[in-house]
This record gives sequence, structure tokens and C-alpha cells, in this order.
Amino acid sequence: MSDVRTTQDRTTQDRTTRDRSDKASSDEVRSQARRRRASIAAFYAVLILVAIVYIYPFVIQTGTSFKTDGDSTYNPLNPFPTVFSLDAYAKLAEVDFPLWFRNSVIVTFFVTIGRVLLCSAAGYALSRLHFVGKKFLLAAILAVMAVPGVVLLIPKFLILNQLGMYNTFSAMIIPLLWDATGIFIMKQYFDTIPPRSRRRHGSTAPASSAGSGRS
Repeated sequence: MSDVRTTQDRTTQDRTTRDRSDKASSDEVRSQARRRRASIAAFYAVLILVAIVYIYPFVIQTGTSFKTDGDSTYNPLNPFPTVFSLDAYAKLAEVDFPLWFRNSVIVTFFVTIGRVLLCSAAGYALSRLHFVGKKFLLAAILAVMAVPGVVLLIPKFLILNQLGMYNTFSAMIIPLLWDATGIFIMKQYFDTIPPRSRRRHGSTAPASSAGSGRS
């Protein structure tokens, strides 16, 4: 009888221990789930705040288009107009807005394609090719990046005016076809990509070692 009672006591203790361990593990899983949900909620809250910061200027711009001149000056940061007005759109209909929009589309199209091609080519050359004056050219690009773009507006205007390119598409497209910042960014991007020879050696090494192991 004593052996039977001892066996029953041990079984009861084992069940109690299992229940406690199961409860502890379930509590730990629940706490981990709560922490994960809290971290995800905090992450999305930060994303929403950042999105509001970036979207709010566009909301202000849209709301200001329906304001009067006095309302836009008195409440510049309020996106809701005090007096709803369509005077700005009425004035826009009186000018040649389709021509302005067409010019913007043409300039944007050619500048985007040209800048991607030229900045990519220049960045690839600075990253992969070895030529005389490479370090000096890279230093010159970094020096140009340190100069604010506003400082170069008047010199650019004078040069374009003397070349007879004033009020033409070429004057709006050619100066924007390359950019020091774009070249530097593309150069840094190509630096992160390993050369083709390294990738070949890296991919063939495991295969050769596997073949030697089999033999």
C-alpha cells in the first residue's frame, strides 16, 4: 500500500510540475506576444507621425489654393480656409496653364532619363575603373557638393544667356542632366556590389570543393 501511495504522490507531483511549467511557458508566450504587439504598434505610430510630417505640407498647399490672399497670409499653416474661394483656379484658367504643364512634363522626362544614365555611368567609372586623376576628380565632386545650389544660379543664368540658350528647353534640360550628389550616390552604390570576378570565384569555390570531396 505504501508503494502505491508513493507512486500516486509522485504522479501527482509530476502532474503539478507539468501544469506549472505549462502555465509558465504559456505566460511567457503571452508576454512575448504582448511585447511584439506593443513594438509593432510603436513602430507604426512612428511611421504615421513621419508620414504626417511629410504629407502635411501638401495638405497645406491644397488648402491654401482655396483661400483668399488675406486668409493665406493670416493663417499660413491652417489647411482649412476660413472663406472658401475659387479665385486662384479662375486666374489659372485665364493663363496658358496647358503650355506650362507640357513644358514641365518635357523637362522632367528628359532630365530624369539623362540624369539616371549619366550619373550611373559616372558613378560606375569612379567605382570600377582605374585612371589618372580619379582621386582628384572624386575630391572635386565632393567639393561641388559642399557648394549650395543657390550660389550657382546667377553664374548659370549668365552663362546660358551668353550662349544664346535663354528661354529654351536646352537651357532647362542640359544643366540638370548631371549632378554631383547623384554621381556620388551611384558611386557609393556600385562600391557595395562585388566585382564580377569575385562573384565567380565565390560561386565556383563551393562546387569545386564539393567535387573534390566526392572524389
